[in-house]
Amino acid sequence: FATATTPEAVELRARYNFPVGDAGSTGARACAAAQAIKSGMTQVASVMIGVGTDTHFSGNQGHAPLLYQGISALVAMLSDLERTAHPQGGNFLDHTTVACFSEFSRTPLFNNFNGRDHHISNSCLLVGAGIRGNTVFGASSNVGMAPTRWDHAANRFSDTGQNIMPEHIGATLLASAGLDPYITRVEPLRAVLRT
Repeated sequence: FATATTPEAVELRARYNFPVGDAGSTGARACAAAQAIKSGMTQVASVMIGVGTDTHFSGNQGHAPLLYQGISALVAMLSDLERTAHPQGGNFLDHTTVACFSEFSRTPLFNNFNGRDHHISNSCLLVGAGIRGNTVFGASSNVGMAPTRWDHAANRFSDTGQNIMPEHIGATLLASAGLDPYITRVEPLRAVLRT
């Protein structure tokens, strides 16, 4: 699809917004992941769609346009999965769970160079099969410097709870697929699971 001249390839490049031959762009990477899933080549695809956002010293002005490229590629991928019929009924997004995250977050406050440093509070987007849509889960303190704690037994935020960690996301993904989440040794985030 990156270099072919078929109508399908031309349409994919337009949908994912990348020029012919630019197989390394964020759009092409997202397109490759969706095509691998839709063709049955793989059941799991991992793709980096955000690049150049490590802005410790260069200020923060270019950060939003760089993020926009990755977000646009993600939207194109989700739309592609949603509009493509799945052989078992529904669409591919009904049968696919997508997890989007950064390997680290950014500080909510600027540093001395008007940039942002690495931070311990982060966010994650889960969408698709097994995930309840339109649900925002989790919070940070009033300046975004610290995560709030979650009490899994009471299913609510609590000062005596625990931080939501990457393993909770892993357990949630396993539970969303109908697999045993307890190999992670933590509870899944039931508030975001489709019931």
